[in-house]
Amino acid sequence: GDAELNRAAVNGLLKELGPKTSLATEGAEAGPTVVTQLVSRFSVFDGEVAYLRAARVSDGLAAELRSAYDQLSASNKLKGVVLDLRFTDGADYPAAVAAAELFSLKKPVSLDWGKGSQETKTRAEVISLPLIVLVNGQTRSAAETLAAMLRESDAGLLLGNLTAGQAMLTKDFRLSNGATLRVATASVKLNGAELSQVHPDIEVAVTAKDEQAFYAD
Repeated sequence: GDAELNRAAVNGLLKELGPKTSLATEGAEAGPTVVTQLVSRFSVFDGEVAYLRAARVSDGLAAELRSAYDQLSASNKLKGVVLDLRFTDGADYPAAVAAAELFSLKKPVSLDWGKGSQETKTRAEVISLPLIVLVNGQTRSAAETLAAMLRESDAGLLLGNLTAGQAMLTKDFRLSNGATLRVATASVKLNGAELSQVHPDIEVAVTAKDEQAFYAD
């Protein structure tokens, strides 16, 4: 019917325009599922590695990450941290800066999302353990900037696959079928350079189906 034809036309347009356009989820920034917690899972691997999964990058993420880490470190002698940004979305760039500042940044980095450049600050209490950040093709927008800041500051290594390339300022357009088309108007800049797709330090080849299965469990 007309609805299916409209949807096919929109999907075709998105494919042609590439990462500068996306179909926004109504009332949500999140990835595959809408959750109320910004940190959707945290646990300890092998009794010594903290695992923190960010559902989306929004105001309050830094506080939730800190709280989750403190809970894990209270009863475990931790030796490392894994920050999972796979399937992580969000358009709150100040929240990305605040989350980056939780970790031991070896050098400052600056982020410009159209409201002037903001440089990371050194906090009194940071998580100084070795850090691995998981990324994939569904790591989007502010989550991409968070991953890029952590790598550029030598805070940790990125593991996974090339990110979505959607670290951009956007404008929303309402379509006649009720969907919202999100169009990029400008790129976010990291240390003065436009931020595009973020390359992992260590690439891990995995199919989308297998990755979803690993992520679910």
